[in-house]
Amino acid sequence: FGSVYSLLIKNSKIGKKILGGSLLEYQEPQASVSVMWLKITNPKVKATDLQKYIFEHSGVYVLPGTYFFWKNPKKGQQFIRVAMARDTDVFTKAVKKLRKALDEYERNI
Repeated sequence: FGSVYSLLIKNSKIGKKILGGSLLEYQEPQASVSVMWLKITNPKVKATDLQKYIFEHSGVYVLPGTYFFWKNPKKGQQFIRVAMARDTDVFTKAVKKLRKALDEYERNI
């Protein structure tokens, strides 16, 4: 578990740095988790629409928060989830592609 935990900390720092100032705001976890929760800062943007755009324009697959709010999927429309338990080089490249897609998306809304 120690090696996975250190990987998650490292990837979390990388993700926060690359995505800082973007359409997605890092949400500090309340417990150790292997995913990065990101809040969409523009209330007009839905997670499902953003997820589709990100995948089509970067090849990076993220999950909308709707899957994690079973009683109120609408609440999940303001969140995106990114898996962090990945090789750091792979994770870094993916987050850079994600950031590029976010910047393009934001310019077009």
